[in-house]
Amino acid sequence: MCPSHGGFWGIEGPVRSEEGGSRMRKGYFVTGLAVLGLAGLIGWATLGTAQSAYDTPVKAPGASKPIVEPIPAQLPVESLPIKIPDISGPAPIGKPLAEPIQLPPDPRAKPAPLIIDPTDIPPIKPLKPLDPPVRIEEPTTKVNEPVEKPTQVLPPPDQGYRPLNVEASMSSTQPAVSMEWVGPTAVKVGMPADWSLSVRNTSTIPVQKVIVQVRVPVGVNVVSTEPKAEGAESVLVWEFGTLLAKQERRISMKLMSAQRGDLACQAWVTFTGSSVMKMRVREPKLLVKVQVPDKVLVGDPANVVMTISNPGDHPTDKVKITAILADGLESIRGNKLNYDLGTLAAGETRTVTLPCVTKTAGQQKCDVFAEADGGLKAGDNVALNVIQPRLDLAVAGPKVRYQDKKATYTLKVTNPGDAPATNVFITETIPSGFKFHQADGGGQHDDATRSVKWFIGELGAGQTKEVKVELIAMVQGEFTHKVIAHASRGMKSEQELKTAIEGLSAIQMELVDTEDPVQVGDDTSYEIKVTSTGTKAETDVKLICTIPTQLKLKSVQGPVKYDVVGNEIIFQALPRLAPKADVVYKVTVTAVNKGDARFKASLTTSSVVDPVVKVESTKVYAD
Repeated sequence: MCPSHGGFWGIEGPVRSEEGGSRMRKGYFVTGLAVLGLAGLIGWATLGTAQSAYDTPVKAPGASKPIVEPIPAQLPVESLPIKIPDISGPAPIGKPLAEPIQLPPDPRAKPAPLIIDPTDIPPIKPLKPLDPPVRIEEPTTKVNEPVEKPTQVLPPPDQGYRPLNVEASMSSTQPAVSMEWVGPTAVKVGMPADWSLSVRNTSTIPVQKVIVQVRVPVGVNVVSTEPKAEGAESVLVWEFGTLLAKQERRISMKLMSAQRGDLACQAWVTFTGSSVMKMRVREPKLLVKVQVPDKVLVGDPANVVMTISNPGDHPTDKVKITAILADGLESIRGNKLNYDLGTLAAGETRTVTLPCVTKTAGQQKCDVFAEADGGLKAGDNVALNVIQPRLDLAVAGPKVRYQDKKATYTLKVTNPGDAPATNVFITETIPSGFKFHQADGGGQHDDATRSVKWFIGELGAGQTKEVKVELIAMVQGEFTHKVIAHASRGMKSEQELKTAIEGLSAIQMELVDTEDPVQVGDDTSYEIKVTSTGTKAETDVKLICTIPTQLKLKSVQGPVKYDVVGNEIIFQALPRLAPKADVVYKVTVTAVNKGDARFKASLTTSSVVDPVVKVESTKVYAD
């Protein structure tokens, strides 16, 4: 009915885009004219005068003119000089077409001229220009676009690497696609029959944008297709996209003709091929890693280890590194150093050690930058943790202490740093106004240096140690306690505390009468003794005596002058009375009236605001 290897009326020429439509039509014209002309000469004598039912011109979608003029129904298919080679592929469905369908001549048919106008061959479907161009041959379509030279692929900028030693090779494999019809050789009018069209990528590389089109003769109905076809009128279209190497796609069609005759279906394929080029690209790389110790004490040496490597597979040339140290680190070559390493072979690693000394506690940063030929750059930075012990000292004790009294002082040393302090000592220097009594915590008293010393040993970071010393206040005055805490690495902390030693104000007064009882007319005396019993000298000592009515003043003795005001004797103030010293006042009186006479003495000082009062009772009698 319609099967034909490659199609009778659509001998494939070069496939071109719309821009190359003129050349494509010329190709169709020349090839079609040669084939059909020869076929017409052989079969012309057998043509009848009656015209086939298929006289209606065939038009492709979008064509302004028919592709082929009406074809005589009696034209024998085998008369065309076309030989389709046997193409390997999957097992065909049904018996392969070996002979065309033979129909008896129709007496009504009339000879008709076979005319092919090259302008009547429309583009099957608008396609983008193919690059590289595709040459379609029967039954295999091949594409070959030579690659003039290897392509060098460059990396994006600022990626730290570059391709070197690029080697390119081109594959000789060319893209090729074959098609094969499989189906019955003869069918009955009005009975549907099954045909299959196998489309196979016979090359070892993928092909893209594969489009298969089949033109169905007029009078033939398409019952079904699998997969479902697109297109309009009598042209069926399948878009397969990409066919992998050796991949095959099969199209199944069920067709039915309501008229008898020799019919032909035309199938053609378009695709985009490619040529493979392989490149071997080698990449140099640059990697920097900086290492420092976890912790370093202030003043200790530290090594900054810089590791520069080339993890790539090509040598890295003109490698230079720059190291920048923070101010807390010191090198004999300064804080910015440059090194020239030359070339690093693929996979090579070099180590540069930078010795330095730590000067300041805290995080001390070290930046390392590396650069090489071709714009390669790498860097790394690290912070060196420089630790330092510290000593804080606190002294607590009384600011005032009375003479001859004990005074306790607490000495507390703390390490607020982040490293242990070793060989810690605390020393207290005893001021001259005090004398040593005792100390805890193993404190050792040295009488020659008037000091007390404690050995603390190691004081960990954040730890505190407390000791105490007990002194006795000896001399009045203000005295300074000096305390020093010191440890290894020259660490030292000093504190001072001033203590005033004062005397204790204490006054004592005694009052006695020399004669008791006393007869009226006789004399008696009152002795007043004032004593400074404290440790502090008494000043502004004042005494006032009150004489009762039974007695009459006769005489007064004392260390200071006095005044008599009424029945009171007011002594002038005694400027100073030394500690433990005393003075005596004596008042002599004469008894004049009998009764219970009460003599009163009142004493004040600068430190004793409330008077000290003494009363002595004397009995006066008469015969």
